Amino acid sequence: MYIILLRQLIEKSCLFFIVFSLFSCGNNEHKLLSLFPSLENAVLMEKSIDMDSIRDPYLMKCVSGKLCFANLRFEKMISMFDIESGKFIGDFISRGMGPDDLIFISNLCKTDNRLSVFDADKKEMRFYDINGDSIREVTKSLLQYHPEHLISAFNAICLNEDCLAATGVVKSGRITLEDSCGNVIAVFGDYPDEKNKTDVEKGFAYQGFMAYSIENKVLSIGSAFGESIAFYDLSDKNNPVLLKEYIYAYPSYRLFDNDVIWEKDNIFGVIGIESSPSYCIVLYRGEPQSGNEYGGDKLLFFDWLGNPVRAMQLDQIYTNLAYDETHNELWLLGSDKQTHGYKLVSVAM
Repeated sequence: MYIILLRQLIEKSCLFFIVFSLFSCGNNEHKLLSLFPSLENAVLMEKSIDMDSIRDPYLMKCVSGKLCFANLRFEKMISMFDIESGKFIGDFISRGMGPDDLIFISNLCKTDNRLSVFDADKKEMRFYDINGDSIREVTKSLLQYHPEHLISAFNAICLNEDCLAATGVVKSGRITLEDSCGNVIAVFGDYPDEKNKTDVEKGFAYQGFMAYSIENKVLSIGSAFGESIAFYDLSDKNNPVLLKEYIYAYPSYRLFDNDVIWEKDNIFGVIGIESSPSYCIVLYRGEPQSGNEYGGDKLLFFDWLGNPVRAMQLDQIYTNLAYDETHNELWLLGSDKQTHGYKLVSVAM
């Protein structure tokens, strides 16, 4: 059900979430942004890659010196570029039902210098080695659905090749941890507002983005709708511990025939999250949608204890972010208002 809805939303907006004509709001008093003492202007550098070879990306990740895009409708699901030279390397992984194919990519991750790809249709996390101008599948993990725990996975990331964290329709929690064999390690996390809500309603209303710090063993999850973010210590994966949680707004919606219908004042909060060794980095909007432009125009930096560190104002709306550890910089993907093509910039860390 979710995958059908997700595809419909992406086809309307080329992104994960539905596009509405909404009102804007400028008061920061009760926003995540109020955690930060100041809002500095980000220093951006335009990036040069073979822009004509960008297909129709909706996910982005930097892995082993390569910039990888997940394509929405293109026959090959992954396009890859060399970060140093900007050269287009090629298109990889066919769309289809075959054993080596993928159906729909819900998330891209970086795991131990490998590209990991979550296909929610196949309930698989696949791991690919990137060697020069090619990628090769090396292993995969199957995400198991458990009626008493995980009913349906909307999103999943790797903590390592032996452990997955998944969100979606989850019973008795918000996040489930499974090992590579599909065994449940832990179910944890509370929704910002759980009163009188079904598991399905909570799963749809609180769709979230996750990032994990291997160095600090901390998982963060931010809500796409409303304004909330939480940090969990996973030093002991059997007993996750909440470190910090900030809740400033709940999603604004109504139910119609078991569907979540967003209200005009619904706030688009976290647009994406990335992990660097020092920071949890959030691409953030903090306002209802204005017109049909989706994305975030601010960056929020938290340390891995969940403390706010700094906030940056961007020059425009961007839809995706990716951390390049080779150059310690953040890549942002948006739309060029003059050419109506794609725009890539970086922020030095």
